[in-house]
Amino acid sequence: MYRINDITRTFAEVPLPLLIYCHTAQSHFSFPPWEQLMAARVVVTDCMSAFELIRARCTNPDFRLLREMYGTAFGEEMKYWHWTHLFMDEAAQAREPEALIPLMVVAPESGSTLPPPKFIMAGDSNQLGPVISSPIARDAGIAISLFDRLLRRPVYAHHPLSRRNAYKPPPNKEQGWVRPAFVNLVRNYRSHDGILMMPSGMFYHSTLIAEVANRTTTLTKWTKLPNPKIPVLFVPSTGQDSWIPDTAGWYNQSEITTTKNLISHLLEKRNTPGTTVSQRDIGVIAPFREHVVRTRIALRNAGFRDVGVGTVENYQGAEMRVTILNCVRSRNLALEWDRQKGRGLVGERRRFNVAITRAKELLVVVGNPDILQVPPFPLQLPQL
Repeated sequence: MYRINDITRTFAEVPLPLLIYCHTAQSHFSFPPWEQLMAARVVVTDCMSAFELIRARCTNPDFRLLREMYGTAFGEEMKYWHWTHLFMDEAAQAREPEALIPLMVVAPESGSTLPPPKFIMAGDSNQLGPVISSPIARDAGIAISLFDRLLRRPVYAHHPLSRRNAYKPPPNKEQGWVRPAFVNLVRNYRSHDGILMMPSGMFYHSTLIAEVANRTTTLTKWTKLPNPKIPVLFVPSTGQDSWIPDTAGWYNQSEITTTKNLISHLLEKRNTPGTTVSQRDIGVIAPFREHVVRTRIALRNAGFRDVGVGTVENYQGAEMRVTILNCVRSRNLALEWDRQKGRGLVGERRRFNVAITRAKELLVVVGNPDILQVPPFPLQLPQL
């Protein structure tokens, strides 16, 4: 295997066990020699760094020219492409122009009779997509990934085995539908079923199945929970959100204080019968960077240095035993600003989905009920 790294990447950013799969030149990463690259069964890179393969003339069409030239000399015909598979992980977060770069590496020439390479994308279109700062680019559709755009096509979206059709009667074989070129991941190995219930209904057409119910029940006896069967707690906060002039920084001091008190309550052994919660088990999530910074300072001053604090983007793909979500917003006037900038949680279905699905055993939401009580997107209830 070879891992191709950008030349600007530092050695400290790559885990030590992976360095043996990287090629280095003195003090920086470099492109591997031809013979070593050709000997690799698997090449790992990000979408942008895949351009190094194009610049080095290591695409399938380039290899075809070489094989035809040398194959003719040795009397051998080309029977398969050099790159036979392309796997794109976290495909829902890749900007479409970036996703086309590795596709250019493996794409065969038109009219070829060789078996085409396989292209497999893995991701969740209901979670965070590409990060696009330009409003013009967002309006032009760059914020929609290739993965998401393909899933919206009728061949995927209207297929009888798609999520939206999960509770409909099976199709008639005479309709002509074939086995789909997609797989729906429905088994969740992270969260308690009480936590999973809400996002499953709101974003996944009630198709998610909790597979770790017996291992995520240790905090159902927390004394603040109104219902021990559902380890989800909403804590109303009516404090005002504040804005730092000339910046995009928003914070809510009332929610910071409430969060600090909740953490203090969780860490006391008497409040969690049958289990113990440590600081490293807790993660605080907020949609604005200024709120994250002020929360960290407040928790450190209270002696809670090991509690994780970050934005929703920081927690994409992560999981915590306990998550405390701060919604920050308390005024309707700021929601239009959030919509224009693509910030916050209200109306941002993918960011909200990520925020509420990081918890394994306990989810606490701190927010203003007057702002959050009207759902910005409808529930996707099963059609029985």
